[in-house]
Amino acid sequence: MTLSIWVRSLIYGAYGCCFEVLFTGTKHWIASRYKDWSFLGKSYIWMFPIYGLMAFLFEPVHNRLRAWPWPIRGILYVAGLYIVEFTTGWLLKTLTGKCPWDYSGKKYNFKGLVRWNYAPIWFAFCMAAEPLHDLLLKVSIETAG
Repeated sequence: MTLSIWVRSLIYGAYGCCFEVLFTGTKHWIASRYKDWSFLGKSYIWMFPIYGLMAFLFEPVHNRLRAWPWPIRGILYVAGLYIVEFTTGWLLKTLTGKCPWDYSGKKYNFKGLVRWNYAPIWFAFCMAAEPLHDLLLKVSIETAG
């Protein structure tokens, strides 16, 4: 039995939300000048299915770019991630009246939906997703055989 794309989507949803909570918790800790050890991280319920899209969007790209040098893969992943972040943010704003991650008042934002200065974070996120994808492939192959 292989892991279905829907199971992988749930795993990517959890991966993305955990990464986001760690990132926002770390930002909170740094903003407190390392005094508040509560690491108050957060995510949004909308993020789970958005990160889950990785099963449908990231996996095929990773498979095609696998042999390319890692810096180029990372840059292409980040470009794709920004497209997904902008598109899903725009859709949420259009459908619900607001985007949960409104960057309007922040530096280096584009239309309040993406922040260019987050590129290194997204780069790390995407590069860390590669071994996760490989693990999911391995688990699928081992459970099939």
